[in-house]
Amino acid sequence: MDDISKLILPVYSGTDYYEGRSFIVAPYLVTAAHVVIDLPLPYVLLENEKYELKSENAISVLYNHSLNEDCAIFKLPQTYQSPFQLADIIPQRQEILTCYCIKQQNRCISASTAKIFHTEEKAFMCYMDPMLCGGDSGSPILNAKNEIVGMLVAGDNKSICAFQSATFIKNIINNYLEQHII
Repeated sequence: MDDISKLILPVYSGTDYYEGRSFIVAPYLVTAAHVVIDLPLPYVLLENEKYELKSENAISVLYNHSLNEDCAIFKLPQTYQSPFQLADIIPQRQEILTCYCIKQQNRCISASTAKIFHTEEKAFMCYMDPMLCGGDSGSPILNAKNEIVGMLVAGDNKSICAFQSATFIKNIINNYLEQHII
């Protein structure tokens, strides 16, 4: 996918240190809620401008580990183009996916291969190769059609990672739109 580095953004804290990742699905910015929920001043850089991830910019911030909910969605201040689309289906067991992350040192994109071994309505779990590391939460995972099927929310520091499903993210956006139609 061309220019993926412009669509996967680091989430910074007030100390200008990467705390996690986010991605653009225009006109929204999506990340894991645990990335932003406890930070004093979370923000991303949009075209070199600081965009603060404040509660008034959020359409939803859900974090409930026991319910498999870890998602924060923010309305962007202007229309951004994004080739990313959220998939309409939950990926299936044994499906091979690709998770994209930004490496902090040189802001290059790295890709990890994922093989699904467990799926639920809101989340799924994969074996990863190579393993993702702390600070990669909020990174998108794509299927062979380059659709986002989920977002990284947890890992065991070995080879297993958990993802929030794109269908869950899409439902949050659709519910927001239904409630805010003018």
